[in-house]
Amino acid sequence: MSKNRRIPAYQLHKATGQAKVRIAGKDHYLGKYGSPASHDKYDELIAELVIEKQSLPAKTLTAVLAVWWPECKKRYRKGKGRLGGAVSWRPVIRLLRENHGAEPADRLGPATLRRLIEAEAERKDWSLRYAKDVLAKVKLLYRWAAAEELVDVAAYNRLAVCEIREGRRTRPIPPVADELVNKTLPHLSLKIADMVRPQRFTGMRPGELVIMRLADVDRSGDVWTYIPEHHKTEHHGKSRTIYIGPKAQVILAPWLVKADQYVFPSRGRRCYTSDSYRQVIHRACQRNEIKT
Repeated sequence: MSKNRRIPAYQLHKATGQAKVRIAGKDHYLGKYGSPASHDKYDELIAELVIEKQSLPAKTLTAVLAVWWPECKKRYRKGKGRLGGAVSWRPVIRLLRENHGAEPADRLGPATLRRLIEAEAERKDWSLRYAKDVLAKVKLLYRWAAAEELVDVAAYNRLAVCEIREGRRTRPIPPVADELVNKTLPHLSLKIADMVRPQRFTGMRPGELVIMRLADVDRSGDVWTYIPEHHKTEHHGKSRTIYIGPKAQVILAPWLVKADQYVFPSRGRRCYTSDSYRQVIHRACQRNEIKT
């Protein structure tokens, strides 16, 4: 898009508390302001606007990002309606679009990118590890764009030498102590407590737990096996099998009812997300002043 045609802003509609964006004189309401769903709708509308208004040969960074977002969702989506790993791209896309979106995509250089990420890391107190992860995503984006001939290969090669040196150093995060888990369980609902217990025994990830269905669990042996429909590393071609022993079986058995339904459904018979599952536990800890 030309410099005098700016990207419409993500705004708050104060009267309703909704997010909105005005495009061609029309207000589009996106849902609760600040919510992930509202940002998804905003990104969708901006992508459509950019592709419609700008031919791809005039490749600004915003245009490349607009084409990348549908590809990103296709790569990382976890089941119907679940964005999965695509969610982690939201801050990266916005950072690039808001700071260099109107510029040619080929112009972004390693020094500019390093300063941009380090400044954002300082402003938002990112860890060095997270800042490096953002850089890796930008490099992956440019590698894809070069393969699709949306940017020159030289643009990707320039960014390949970029390194992040500044950021908050963090210590490795250890597993949650058994004492803390035992202290929290009495303050959870029966369903959430029965989600925490088998996760503790099996070591499955939260995202694997919330999408569990009876159809995915083989109960023919003494040790059950659970093969998640989706998992964290599936886009790398890796398989995932979770073994469920006797202790976890006792807890799960009453919940294993219908093959095509989630074992632990949320309201509306949908599954929890990893975030909503985490938030329920965090709120219980906060209400009862349990320090995590």
